[in-house]
Amino acid sequence: MLAARLHGYTDDMSEGLRLEEIEAPQISGPNDVIVAVEGAGWCQTDNHIIEGMWEQYVPQPLPMTLGHENAGTVVETADEVDIVSEGDQVICHPVQTCGTCRPCRQGETMYCENDAFNGLTTDGGFADQLLTSNRSVIPLPDGVDPADIAPHADAGITAYHAAKKAVGGLNPGDAAVIIGVGGLGHIGLQCINAMSAADIIAVDIKDSARSLASDIGAQYTLDPETDDIPYEIASITDDTGAAQVLDFVGADSTTALAPDICAAGGDHHIIGYGGHIHEPAQALVNGEFSYQGNIVGQYTELQELVALVERDLVTLHTSRHDLEEVNEVAEKLENREIDGRAVITPWVPSECDLPSTVPANTLCPACERVAGFLSAGPDAVRRSYRMLSHHSRAAGSSWRSFHNLHLAYPSALHISRDADKTRQARCRRTVLRPVYSSSFISPRRYRSRSS
Repeated sequence: MLAARLHGYTDDMSEGLRLEEIEAPQISGPNDVIVAVEGAGWCQTDNHIIEGMWEQYVPQPLPMTLGHENAGTVVETADEVDIVSEGDQVICHPVQTCGTCRPCRQGETMYCENDAFNGLTTDGGFADQLLTSNRSVIPLPDGVDPADIAPHADAGITAYHAAKKAVGGLNPGDAAVIIGVGGLGHIGLQCINAMSAADIIAVDIKDSARSLASDIGAQYTLDPETDDIPYEIASITDDTGAAQVLDFVGADSTTALAPDICAAGGDHHIIGYGGHIHEPAQALVNGEFSYQGNIVGQYTELQELVALVERDLVTLHTSRHDLEEVNEVAEKLENREIDGRAVITPWVPSECDLPSTVPANTLCPACERVAGFLSAGPDAVRRSYRMLSHHSRAAGSSWRSFHNLHLAYPSALHISRDADKTRQARCRRTVLRPVYSSSFISPRRYRSRSS
């Protein structure tokens, strides 16, 4: 399968990751789940990983496939997996936990002593497939596109985790400041808006980000390049200050705002990182405010966030990019040229203009065999296409060329891509009838029987 891999740390995002063919993941443990990745959010943390910022904190065996915000369709499960089955669409929490260590027993799964973090300590989702576990997948509600929701797997639950802590310190009419309305910040702003009656003040240097903030619930927007932030917040709050500050930038200049903008007893939540805190101890004593660190949210918080998404209380503003564009996306994010969240789409059957039904006697464009009659909706066709592709690759053939693999799936989508081999290439398609029975026939067996 194709994957975007980190081979060595660099500050040059234009060549941070290398596209290469690697072996597809295999089921090896009783709780394993393999997901065909339809969306993988690109995070500022990915840039930091490429730069080597995480090397001193976690083990990172290189080369490694990045991508920790993943969603897609289950294509294979181990025997003991009971929460999902093949064909289910899921979002994947980035951390696989053991469930038996003391932190896991206490419900603090982000402190698991035996965890594996996709895209940080083990292979992630900038690839056709992702290996994850039964403890990390959450089934998606009907009608939710995996590519649209993928960034919630990290950006969403990190923002939600911070917002959930912050709303405990927000009374109706209090002020909450959102610093940085980017990939995480625009989610955090919506979470605060959905879960509190606070007045929201958004701070960002980009006009487009401030416009977005106004559209999704901010009552006030400020530009730190032209506005005196402490003065403006004091004016808005009648010199009280903000009860809660959510800092999605985490630069020296933003953490330094805390003594001047936090209300007495307030909190300055650090979600973004890369800078430092240099405030004198007396400033914290005098204002009795606190700096609060925030890590990725827990599995249960991802469930709660999905509930907000299902109720249309939190929406993502995303742009989609092919897997081949990973380094270009990294450069754009480094240069603050992306609003909302960029999503890598390794798997793009949903990009195809699928018909609602496929007529009988349709010729297969690859091998000119006649397809059997089928009347099935696009979702069923796409699901079987993913299954067909997965099993053909597991048998050792390329997912780009499996026209001779007529598997026994009633709605197995058959694709022949254009010669340019890009993921957005126009595709010709047909539906293949089941050849033997409704049970699965392995690609190897079928090839031998049809030769």
